[in-house]
Amino acid sequence: LVLPRIGAELLAPLSAAGLQPLVWKGASLAARYPAAGDRPMDDVDLLFSVEQRPAAIRLLEQHGWRLIPQDREHYDVAMTHPALPGLPVELHEALDLPSQRAFRFSAADMWRTRTPTTVFGQPAFGLPAETELVALVTHAAKPFHTFDRLIWSVDLAVVIHCAERAGQPLDWD
Repeated sequence: LVLPRIGAELLAPLSAAGLQPLVWKGASLAARYPAAGDRPMDDVDLLFSVEQRPAAIRLLEQHGWRLIPQDREHYDVAMTHPALPGLPVELHEALDLPSQRAFRFSAADMWRTRTPTTVFGQPAFGLPAETELVALVTHAAKPFHTFDRLIWSVDLAVVIHCAERAGQPLDWD
């Protein structure tokens, strides 16, 4: 029941201000599952350029979002909103800390290949299927994740299936 509110409470204010985030992982995949509730999420992941993220944080604070304090250095900022209980948003500018880097794929790679889309009825950016697969695998294979959630493997199958069903088979090369 909370998922449809992502559009109104999170993406609409950003879009109205000319900030269209790159939505990835669960929120970008939910509509491709047979039913919205089939793709569980712990949070909503948005990616902004380093230059856009401070403006996005300020804007969301003006719309009732509050920062969640973090006790260590991090590559994202977490925020919560009373209309989305239990579903915080993470505003990324990177995929990891430089000291934790285990792969070459980066947030800049994702940002460069982003494409316009609609997420929960609001304009945003998504990823081409090939980049989305690499982003999902990169996230799931982090040393502290090691594919420990079955849903991350299912996400890969959903991306591949939906691309093929849309007549856009993946360019595996």
